[in-house]
Amino acid sequence: MRVTMVKKRLLSGEECPKCIEATAFLDGKGVLGRIDEVVWFDERTPGGGPGGALAEAHGMTRAPFFLVDRQGRVEAFDSVMRVYKLL
Repeated sequence: MRVTMVKKRLLSGEECPKCIEATAFLDGKGVLGRIDEVVWFDERTPGGGPGGALAEAHGMTRAPFFLVDRQGRVEAFDSVMRVYKLL
């Protein structure tokens, strides 16, 4: 299983508050290291950059969200709790 976390960087350059909370939650549970990749949706970049492309491709409208690849089958989740249960 491969897990990608897509976080949002605001126009101010700061990380979105929900992304900070999700990261702290996963770290506190001892599973943050099981996130294989972090990709940024950057509000300062047209289209949001790589994270924007992933959001569009998977129909995600809020951050953070997670892409879980299990043997080539990718599922998108916008709930940190659901991903935590998988980790």
